[in-house]
Amino acid sequence: MSGRLHAYVVAYDITDDRRRSKVADILLSYGERIQGSVFLIGATTASALRMKDEVRCVINSNLDSVIVCDLGMYDARESKCSYLGMHVRSGLDRGCMII
Repeated sequence: MSGRLHAYVVAYDITDDRRRSKVADILLSYGERIQGSVFLIGATTASALRMKDEVRCVINSNLDSVIVCDLGMYDARESKCSYLGMHVRSGLDRGCMII
């Protein structure tokens, strides 16, 4: 089952511009930015573990914070999130509601 895609939301609070840019680049290689420091990612379990390891190598764990939320199996037909106000559509959020 690890080959099945899960939907992940990843958000960060990183104090240093260089580290923040590196983390953003890593996350962009796995998914799409949906807000300034928030990404929507469709990944297998193995891919998500690689992503976390890459991010872990960049951040300063004493200063930076990254949260990875597993929304479960990715299914474009099922709504897992909703947006309030302005929203830029991404290829991974087809199942999300815009309010």
